[in-house]
Amino acid sequence: MKNILIVFSVMFLLVWGSNANALTVNYLPSPAQTTAGVYAYATTFDMMAGMSVKVTWGDDSISDFTWSSPGGLAGGVSDLGGFTLGSIGDSYSQSWVLGILEPYTSKTIQSIFIDAGTGNAVFDVLKETEGTANSGAGYPFTVTNSTGNFDITATYSGAVQIGGAAPVGDLYRYLNIDFTSTAANYQGYFGVGDYLTFRADTDNLMYENDIAPVPEPATMLLLGTGFAGLIGFRLRKKKK
Repeated sequence: MKNILIVFSVMFLLVWGSNANALTVNYLPSPAQTTAGVYAYATTFDMMAGMSVKVTWGDDSISDFTWSSPGGLAGGVSDLGGFTLGSIGDSYSQSWVLGILEPYTSKTIQSIFIDAGTGNAVFDVLKETEGTANSGAGYPFTVTNSTGNFDITATYSGAVQIGGAAPVGDLYRYLNIDFTSTAANYQGYFGVGDYLTFRADTDNLMYENDIAPVPEPATMLLLGTGFAGLIGFRLRKKKK
């Protein structure tokens, strides 16, 4: 895990360049998620330990990572091939850092899928104001620096609601980042020597492991029918 801190330090020194060529941000409410509540206090990168990160490489292979912390306020994922994603400090004010360092690997990245829920967190996209109760102000996906050789589509999904209340549209469980390159030598994706820093605020869940998909209406109907049938059966049995 010491490698994570070393890579972060190097990348913070190197990050300086033009913004990405284009950025598109999408918001998809499904699959809806529910939790008992969230806290708006500063969520630091070490507090998201356990978060699932899935990387789809340029050759269509997939690697699964689990977010961890080497100590302090730092957290992230990395491999021996030079890939790293993470940061240090508060996710509201500090940028995430993504890169593949030379000369370790020739891999490219098609997309990165982050499940914040497995790290007892959610993404908060409502800027400068509170939406869901106790969520505080958030920050949507925003590129702060990059090599500028690729276009990005960031898609939030899995709108989070508190209990039985309808989701406000500020909290999401999932974030998917897709890359498309405008330079032929990058083979269409984020590649070796590229770097990207971006803002994406997170909040912590009120209780650990307390987030789950909202049952579909059809599932609720089946459950209701099942309970009604069970009650009817018991009443008939009592009458007999």
